[in-house]
Amino acid sequence: MMALREFGAEWATHIVEVGVLLTLTGFALAWVRHRIGLQWVRRVLGRDDAVGLLSGAALGAVTPVCSCSVGAVYASLLHNGASTRSAAAFLFAAPAVNEVVIVAVLLAFGAAGAGIYVVAGLAAATLTGRFAERLHLRPCASCAASMRRDWPDETQSIWHRAMADTRGLVTTMALPVAVGAAIAAALHVWSWDPASVMSGVGDAAWAPVAAAVVGLPLHVEPGMVAALIVPLASSGIALGTLISLTMATTVASMPEGAMLKTIVGWRGVGTLAAWYLLYTSLIGVLVNTFWS
Repeated sequence: MMALREFGAEWATHIVEVGVLLTLTGFALAWVRHRIGLQWVRRVLGRDDAVGLLSGAALGAVTPVCSCSVGAVYASLLHNGASTRSAAAFLFAAPAVNEVVIVAVLLAFGAAGAGIYVVAGLAAATLTGRFAERLHLRPCASCAASMRRDWPDETQSIWHRAMADTRGLVTTMALPVAVGAAIAAALHVWSWDPASVMSGVGDAAWAPVAAAVVGLPLHVEPGMVAALIVPLASSGIALGTLISLTMATTVASMPEGAMLKTIVGWRGVGTLAAWYLLYTSLIGVLVNTFWS
């Protein structure tokens, strides 16, 4: 009974957190779009070229959201004119390479290890954006229609048009936000300890793969990353394994998958998960092989 009460409290907390984030970012982006014009958004985040990719990754690097919340901001970006590639670059960078995580990896890995992590993370964000279409990250037809709605009634004020736009976005995302929040609450209440799992794996050659498998489903707030990885770094686990665990834990989670399913469908979620698993495993293996 105690666990159920804790689950209910966590669920409500996550719904409020993600709901507020979705509403505020959706309204802010909608206001900019209606106030300045869609062409301004498209000139920066609406591009499919290197400028769009780097803009999406750079925006993610200064947006400290967890994997549970990044789907809401991702939906807001698509809703307000960001290109598929730019939004996909943001989708990787925001939870994995934001400033809060960078501080945590700097404490845990030192300057050299943190530099490897940041470079690897930004490279992954750029690759995710560049190959977004092959990863099936293009919004499904019904979702794209609701996200790219035109508002012909120019007699309404910018405030009213932005509010109407935001209501449409929140309505579209309400169910996946509730499902994602429930999964995040369940992971918090009934989660396993990744530190004990990784301590058991030790220095095996496949340790980065195990770290990615353990880390990807978990939901960890950016502020809790240091509490997870600093003790592990002190225990002597290889740097590459720690990088794989940190990147996998921050970049994705089961709640994120539940939210993204509404936007890109199960195929998009599946290919994205496979890409995340491949990249976060591979970077750890490479670091363990070539870095001592």
